[in-house]
Amino acid sequence: MHMTSYGPGDPETWGAPTGHPHDPRTPDEDGADSTSLQYLDELPVLVGYYAGDSYGLRCAAADIEITDVVINGYELEPLLFAPGVLCEWRQAIAAEINAEADAERSFDLWKDMP
Repeated sequence: MHMTSYGPGDPETWGAPTGHPHDPRTPDEDGADSTSLQYLDELPVLVGYYAGDSYGLRCAAADIEITDVVINGYELEPLLFAPGVLCEWRQAIAAEINAEADAERSFDLWKDMP
């Protein structure tokens, strides 16, 4: 799992993809679309997830598939966690996705103003 939140970049600026795991343009082996920093009590946890296609609508927690969890560098299966914890993470991730989409829409509206 690696962070892909920086965007792919264009080849003219960034050069050709290197295939290195830290290159954000390298495809994930585990199929995770992105990662999110969540918390288990006060312990920071990196959650790999795949967000289903919402077709421009608001993302719901049910659209989020948690693919893996990393704690202190150890990758764990999501099934090791209580359903309530996974549900909280899904809700938080959906809220992040919706906030990013709202910010992008408001920027697009502002950009198009005369």
